[in-house]
Amino acid sequence: WIIEEDKKQLSADDPYLIQRYTLALIYYQMEGENWTKNAKWLVQAINECEWEGIQCSSKGYVTSIILSSGNLKGSIPTEISALEHLQVVDLSDNEIGRSIPDSLGQLPTLEVLSLHSNSLTGHMPSDICALKQEGYLIELWVDCELPSPKVRCDCCTKCG
Repeated sequence: WIIEEDKKQLSADDPYLIQRYTLALIYYQMEGENWTKNAKWLVQAINECEWEGIQCSSKGYVTSIILSSGNLKGSIPTEISALEHLQVVDLSDNEIGRSIPDSLGQLPTLEVLSLHSNSLTGHMPSDICALKQEGYLIELWVDCELPSPKVRCDCCTKCG
């Protein structure tokens, strides 16, 4: 899509190319054509900051992905860590599966990570817990409620 159809035609050295590519990857890997919140996604020549659920800084960097209750499926791509200005990721109340990618722990500006009410399993990656312990990550919410947590999490602020 980004090479053959995207009318923005960003050059290889454009700092926004990786951002646009990563969001397109999220769209395709998580069945974006079936989302209930996909207005303007992959619409040609529309800036990704105008895509539904995406918020950007005044400089045009993605700071929030808020796609809760949007019918997202599949798994969270590890490449999400390329969105290095992310502060909020809310993908709660969807049908996301597999495990939480370690790469989310490489986002030093991440303040809110809300992934509850999905089908995620496994352990909370230690790099994400490190963000919490270092005081960057303020809210961390996954399905970790006892007695049978889907995700084992020793650092979550909420289990739901």
